[in-house]
Amino acid sequence: MFSVIIPLKDKEKTILLSLKSIQAQSYKDFEIIVVDDAGTDGGLALVNDWRKVTTNVPVQVVRSCGQGVSAARNTGANIARGEYLCFCDADDVWSALHLKTLAQHIAKFKRPGFLVARHVKAHVASDADVYEVQKKLEGKKFSSQHRAKTVGLRDYAINHRLIHTSATCVRIDVFNEVGGFVDGARKSQDISLWLKLLSTTNFCVTDKITSIKNTAFDGFAIRRSAVPYFFQEYLPGSSCNKPLLPTPFWLGMF
Repeated sequence: MFSVIIPLKDKEKTILLSLKSIQAQSYKDFEIIVVDDAGTDGGLALVNDWRKVTTNVPVQVVRSCGQGVSAARNTGANIARGEYLCFCDADDVWSALHLKTLAQHIAKFKRPGFLVARHVKAHVASDADVYEVQKKLEGKKFSSQHRAKTVGLRDYAINHRLIHTSATCVRIDVFNEVGGFVDGARKSQDISLWLKLLSTTNFCVTDKITSIKNTAFDGFAIRRSAVPYFFQEYLPGSSCNKPLLPTPFWLGMF
């Protein structure tokens, strides 16, 4: 069973798109846990209304303390009933084959502790947008570069874009063993968890693109990439004198 955890804060424009894409999964053994992180818009009301008319999927709605997305995800994990935790942000969507693909890879790779689905970026602002991108993914022929494989920490060091939070799946005992997300962290909290996980286990990358990172409501933001600096702590034998990844050109702006 999967427990799908969605942290919710001020996402009334997209939360129903996310929920509907999860509800439409072809693999049915899952629950949805929406964690309200003290949002101030109408997102929570939309979720509660949707929950009342949704009978084919178990849905829990719980309150967090407004301490950030890390604490919200941990709150969801604490009440999860599934063997695997899947994370989905309240503005991202999945193809209908997302959970089925993860289940197939869990069986193929003998219950790995950490899985990541392939993902793409797309503009998703309506149900029609979701339908269009899902149909494109269903009909897409995948090249050999998308083959399923097990990779590790050094692979992530080379390409940290391999992991997108809304495409991740973690076995709950492994999640608890590393301590989950860092409560109170406001930036790079997901990167910190991935590196804790990868310091103890490899991760399986699926052979299908089933997660869609929504760019419809992205604001313009430039931030320092934390990945190279986290690697100094987690990658054995690395030099602390310089980042392991190329420095983005825009770091000089800070």
